[in-house]
Amino acid sequence: MSRDEKLRLLEIIWSDLTLEGDDLESPAWHEAALR
Repeated sequence: MSRDEKLRLLEIIWSDLTLEGDDLESPAWHEAALR
């Protein structure tokens, strides 16, 4: 996975989190996903 792909994925995940109102309560799972 390239750096650009990771950044794009992160943007998608982040927008999903903010849309759901889940906010900053559970960011750990996507940190793990990027490892």
